[in-house]
Amino acid sequence: MAKSDPQRRLVINLRMILDILEDQMRALRDLIDAITPYASVLDESSVRFAGLRQIIRGIPRESMPKVRDILSRAAEAKIRPAQAARELFEKFEGQGWNYELIVALHEASMRQPRLPILRNSLLTAAVASFEATVANVATEFYHYRPEALEMDSRDHEKEFSLKELKQFSSIDDAVDFSISRRIESLVFGGLSDWRCFFNDALKIDLSTLAIDWPELQEILQRRHAIVHNGGRASRRYIAQVRLGRPDVKIPEGEPLSCEQEYLEYAIDHLLVAGALLITAVIIKFSPDDAPSSELSGLAYSLLRGGRLEATRRLCDFGMNMPIEQDEALIFKVNMALAIKAKLGIEGIAEEMGSWDVSALSDRFKLAKASLLGNLDEAFMLLSLLVERDEISVEDLLEWPLLAEMRKDRRFTALIIPKVDEAATGMSKTEFVVLNNHSGVIHKPGCRFAKSGTRVQVDEPDARNAGRCKICWR
Repeated sequence: MAKSDPQRRLVINLRMILDILEDQMRALRDLIDAITPYASVLDESSVRFAGLRQIIRGIPRESMPKVRDILSRAAEAKIRPAQAARELFEKFEGQGWNYELIVALHEASMRQPRLPILRNSLLTAAVASFEATVANVATEFYHYRPEALEMDSRDHEKEFSLKELKQFSSIDDAVDFSISRRIESLVFGGLSDWRCFFNDALKIDLSTLAIDWPELQEILQRRHAIVHNGGRASRRYIAQVRLGRPDVKIPEGEPLSCEQEYLEYAIDHLLVAGALLITAVIIKFSPDDAPSSELSGLAYSLLRGGRLEATRRLCDFGMNMPIEQDEALIFKVNMALAIKAKLGIEGIAEEMGSWDVSALSDRFKLAKASLLGNLDEAFMLLSLLVERDEISVEDLLEWPLLAEMRKDRRFTALIIPKVDEAATGMSKTEFVVLNNHSGVIHKPGCRFAKSGTRVQVDEPDARNAGRCKICWR
């Protein structure tokens, strides 16, 4: 059945929102990797106590051993700065340099660590990206179904004042204004309000899309505590967290740390919830347009990055989408890879062992054999795929399914001819486009080569880079 223009526009816009969400979360991960080392350096003792150096140069030689001992213990957190200042005052009372040193020591001790500020900021940005996704999805829904505005209980009251009505040049302007007002009200609420909205309006339960609903709630509440309570547990934070985790005991005022592992985990939760919300809305209005390739690509990327719980949740959802069998089986294989990576072969042995692949392609037969550790059968199947040119060099080098097989000497014999072939194919073009972000090279004119650097094919950066799976296939 042909799609209407509004339906087509809805699907396109929702896919764009998904792209933006993925790109923003990817950007945050890039910032974590690139900036964290520099922020860590700023928190080192040598930087914190740098202001003391000039003063120390003016200290008499006979006083230095005792001063160095006091400052070393303070730098190593063996004594508190206040204790160090007290010792300096008592030992060197009346010395002019002593007062300057105590003031500098106080300033150094009051200096805020830079790394927690960075991580808290990145967490706030990640939550803001998720909030924007929720708002944008709700906006697209209202534009597609403006009659849903009448569902709001507030419609029993006056929607616009006479003054506001006079400002509108058309009914469409009035609808846009009404939508923006509803979205502002929605975003001002919390995660529970968003869940109610999508459940009432679309029969989509946001809590079933999350990796773990209570953990997603905690992430948003932590962001609220960071922004509004100086990063310390507030009564609201404690109350909200206990709704999902009644056994949690957190003292009011306790600092809420945001270590790198927590930050990565929070990005996983926000990305998965947002991506699956968008996908669920697309399926609701246009099941044939389920973004299976986008979701599969995201799951694969997370799998390669070791984000196993996020991979499992995406794949579990993907397997149950209205898609072709082969697409669903790709989700099945990647989910099994994620489970195996976390639990070992015992976690998948029963399900994979009973998987009937007799009527499926050799690629899925290879997947089953490799997952179950049947390497002889796996190498036989992989050899057939290589011989028929049904597997790319990129898959041979990157596919997590083949990780165990790469340790086997038989793998080297298989891949060398393919690498030589790829190098010959590359030499047929004068230059390529190296994407500085992903490290992937593209042929000139590839639609995925949106930005990058032109490099000669014989340069090391080009020879060592991965190749785009679209333009090099």
